[in-house]
Amino acid sequence: MNRQAALPYVSHRITDSYPPRDQEETTIPDNARLVGWQCGHEPLFVAVWDSVTGNRVEASDAEDAAREYLLARNWFADAANPPDADHII
Repeated sequence: MNRQAALPYVSHRITDSYPPRDQEETTIPDNARLVGWQCGHEPLFVAVWDSVTGNRVEASDAEDAAREYLLARNWFADAANPPDADHII
């Protein structure tokens, strides 16, 4: 999956210095990592970016942040063993 195809599936947005944002509150910057998990027929993506330095977040750090965010929201069926992301863009 490429970035353009993934953008419509971004449901959550998190940065390093602000609380999570609603879908409509902000655009996704070009430096955001899109971290996705397949859930049925459609993926769910979390956009993760560094708003302070403007640097791109490392893929592993973005995945960890997205997983922790979704764990806090009780999104995973098996919270004790959340799966690795299916997509990191």
